[in-house]
Amino acid sequence: MQQRKVMTWSLIAGLGGFLFGFETTVVSGAEQAIQQYWDLNAWAHGFTVAVSLIGALCGALAGRVTADAWGRKKTLKVAALLFLLVSIGAALTQHWPLFLFFRFLAGAGAGISVTTGNVYISEIVPDRSRARLASLFQLTVVAGLVAAYFSNYLIAFHYGHSGAWRWMLGIQAAPALLYLGLLRGIPESPRWLFVHFKRPGDAREVLKQIHPRRYEEALSAIRDNSLREQAANRPSQLLTPKYRWAVFLSVLLAAFSQVTGIHAILCYAPRIFQMAGLEKSNALLSSVGLGLAYLLFSMLAVRVLRQVNQRKLLLAGSIGLLLALVLVSQSFSKGGSAGVLMACLVLFVACFATGQDLVSRVFCTEAFPEYLQAGGQAVVFFTHALLAAVVIILFPPLYVAFGPGSTFLIFASTLVVQLLFVWRFMPDSGKRLRAVEGKG
Repeated sequence: MQQRKVMTWSLIAGLGGFLFGFETTVVSGAEQAIQQYWDLNAWAHGFTVAVSLIGALCGALAGRVTADAWGRKKTLKVAALLFLLVSIGAALTQHWPLFLFFRFLAGAGAGISVTTGNVYISEIVPDRSRARLASLFQLTVVAGLVAAYFSNYLIAFHYGHSGAWRWMLGIQAAPALLYLGLLRGIPESPRWLFVHFKRPGDAREVLKQIHPRRYEEALSAIRDNSLREQAANRPSQLLTPKYRWAVFLSVLLAAFSQVTGIHAILCYAPRIFQMAGLEKSNALLSSVGLGLAYLLFSMLAVRVLRQVNQRKLLLAGSIGLLLALVLVSQSFSKGGSAGVLMACLVLFVACFATGQDLVSRVFCTEAFPEYLQAGGQAVVFFTHALLAAVVIILFPPLYVAFGPGSTFLIFASTLVVQLLFVWRFMPDSGKRLRAVEGKG
């Protein structure tokens, strides 16, 4: 019973990932209309699409502070409310600067939800279950992505393509409202109650629901970790020799996962399909298919992770991604059909979901102890969002200057470096690295 309860709380907190996935990719159906509405050049267009991820960067940093000051639960509720309000504002505004401001704040709300939700989950689940719960959190991100593609298609089908983009952005308020309501049913993190709120009695009551027979032992573990945390300056602790290598690997894994061009494909999917000759409605429908493939292989990855070590998953994923991007490039260069392009992109998301995407997130949850989870999660999310924003900004100028074929070949070239990195430096898992560091 307690396992089911912890799983429910984790899934509710993880719905912040759903908001992040929805918010990041819902713009894919609206970005062409937005470019035409405000007559944006390639650079301004890329920045407009990426501004929410820039907001997510700031949200990740702000969430670290507010989660400690206000508590995990209250921070998640404030982020959901912010997301709800600014989604409506972005859909209604007539002015580009104000649109950027609202999109920035929507990204900030999503960023706060992701980092705080990850920390909350890591603090209420046992260490042995963290990798599994981190992978499930990633599923909520991908589920949000699929929901965004599907809602874009339905809205375009119902309203046509002229004014549909405002509805596409405004519909984000609905999942934010649901999230805000569900958050009322989760308790505060016992670790926050003990360490920051100084309420050991309240922490014990929550722990009784999580560990009915071992709640005193769990409280003692929180006490020991808090003493260790107070004895060390947390930001600098991440840079000590003991954890420096874990930080280095976590940041590089996050960076490599983004320079593959995954967010360029996700955020410009309908445009990419239209480049291959599809009409707008079919391009939106093909995006739904691509998102469903991403979700399917992300679900498969949760099972694969238990059977194959992370290094092997990354090696196989890197090879598959390299092949997929080369084939996408050739499809554009030689005038391949939209069906061929779809097959290549499905291969891409399959390799990404079962390799780089999953491992880059799970590795961090395993490589750091509980008292450094917040810092480690913030560093990884910051890297993800920063590189994703850069790729999204650069994609329109690159395909305008060099064409889509050469653009995807540039992304493919990063996989060569990634392969060498994984082969030479990557340990079997974050747990394995942490065990070796513990002996050092």
